[in-house]
Amino acid sequence: TNFGFLTINLSKKEVKESGVFNVPFYSILAYENKLYAATKDGILYINLTDNVQDFNSWSTLEVSIHYTDHTEKDSTFTDSEIRDIVAFKNQLHFFVPQKGIFRMENSTSVKSVLNGNGINSMEYTNNDHLIVLGTNVFWDFEDINKSTKINIDEITSIIPNANKSGEYWASSSGNNLSLIKINGNSYEYIKR
Repeated sequence: TNFGFLTINLSKKEVKESGVFNVPFYSILAYENKLYAATKDGILYINLTDNVQDFNSWSTLEVSIHYTDHTEKDSTFTDSEIRDIVAFKNQLHFFVPQKGIFRMENSTSVKSVLNGNGINSMEYTNNDHLIVLGTNVFWDFEDINKSTKINIDEITSIIPNANKSGEYWASSSGNNLSLIKINGNSYEYIKR
């Protein structure tokens, strides 16, 4: 949101609580009894037992100063550029548009997962995978260092097909929604 956060009880269809801070929140994550938020001011966090509605109770998590894996020319980033945060394999992962995906190994070490100006989004899935969408490509990480890379022209969205390993619902310009099955580093259409 452009102002902070809302906690919504979906079953009751009501707003449970809100934090009105006049600071844009891009992404928020509950992880290990803390809330983490990617904001205009960088990554903020707070213990869930603290008053989350009190902005002064939130602390700053410094991420970019711990990034030392400068293997790519344009891979440096600032904390205010982070737009999404997820927990994958017990590590925080950060998406920086046009820069890449980065992971916090520990409180003093941030490493690159993927670099590049074609990285568009990341998503943690219900089957414990990390899906990263790029320009004409996606990666399915089943572990920190184990992924499958699939090239699909003009791909716009990708999600796993429930609990069926190797199957995905993909949308791309001109093909609408299609069910695909991965075969090595290529794919076949199951339903178009």
